[in-house]
Amino acid sequence: MDEVLAKVRDLLERQRLVEDKRQAEKEIRRLSQFNEAIVQTVPGAIIVTDSEGIFTFVNPATTSLVGYAPAGLLGQHWSIIFPPDQHSIVRAA
Repeated sequence: MDEVLAKVRDLLERQRLVEDKRQAEKEIRRLSQFNEAIVQTVPGAIIVTDSEGIFTFVNPATTSLVGYAPAGLLGQHWSIIFPPDQHSIVRAA
């Protein structure tokens, strides 16, 4: 009987862990969608580059500030939107 009870407890714990994981994944999806909505609608530019200075993310508000559509910036180096005389300032920042 003790062995059966131990197996039942183990199964119930596994079921609880599966449910906890499902709930956590659901909450992550909800927060991700919420954050994405904020980032996409914020009126200021949000620009992300990798360590090489290549644009990896640009929100729609960037278009009005730099004159490029977000898709036109992705994969490009940040230097395409700054005049050459400002490159040292941007690098320092």
